[in-house]
Amino acid sequence: MTARNVTGRRVLFWAQRAALWLLAALLGALALGAFASLNPGAPMGLRALSAAEGVVLGGVLGGYLRGLIEALLAALAVLLAARPSGQP
Repeated sequence: MTARNVTGRRVLFWAQRAALWLLAALLGALALGAFASLNPGAPMGLRALSAAEGVVLGGVLGGYLRGLIEALLAALAVLLAARPSGQP
């Protein structure tokens, strides 16, 4: 492999890893918002996050099920982002 090809692969690898971490953070926040929708006494910030989560997913499923699915998807994104790379 040429040095240019190796550098390109490293850039793509780190871009993919950064995108997965961002996706995990976004899904974690959405899960937090879904669980906050179940509590009428949640603080204002969590209620705002809950409203944003409701707009994004449209309230298709119940709050608990949406939160559980989003939390599992966030965990999967973290797993994929933190996996060993095999790069030096």
